[in-house]
Amino acid sequence: MEEEILCAQGWNTDIGKVRCKDDGRSTLVKCKECNEAYPTLNNYREHLLVQHHIEAHKTHHEFTSEKEFLAWKGSIEMDVGVNYTTHGGSWKSSEGKKQIFYCRRSGEKSTKTQDTSEKKHTDKSQGTCKLGLYCTSSMEVVKADGWIRVTFYTDHHDHELGFPNLIHMVLPKSEKDIIAESSVSMPDRL
Repeated sequence: MEEEILCAQGWNTDIGKVRCKDDGRSTLVKCKECNEAYPTLNNYREHLLVQHHIEAHKTHHEFTSEKEFLAWKGSIEMDVGVNYTTHGGSWKSSEGKKQIFYCRRSGEKSTKTQDTSEKKHTDKSQGTCKLGLYCTSSMEVVKADGWIRVTFYTDHHDHELGFPNLIHMVLPKSEKDIIAESSVSMPDRL
């Protein structure tokens, strides 16, 4: 039987994942600094502040439409060079309908099959975009009363940004359309 490890907060840990005693959910929110594990990204951010004096900077934004929010999100992604994606649907909270967009680098590489002889495709040449842990940057989106309110945690604590990271970037549809349009107007040269 595997040894059960309790982290400082009393959560059970096994194989790098955390099981919250209350509901059995597992997650990968693990501190790179000290290897402690946490059930939520907010718990992890609090730990970074208290134990390592690393503050999670955040900004607040309000939008009146989905189109306005998505345009802002797209511009942030292009400026920073990282996409933000959801890991599930939205849910009802006391504030309204809530959804979290995580830095796309968060999480582990999906392995649909453990047997390499059963692999149906080859790995990407640039490797996986997944870090094997959670990045501290996220967008918490609440939709209520015709407004979209966003709390944007801007710091990417657990990975670098910049040119090397761009190989993992997925271009927004608007950028793909611009590229497609400009390539149509280019003359064919052999």
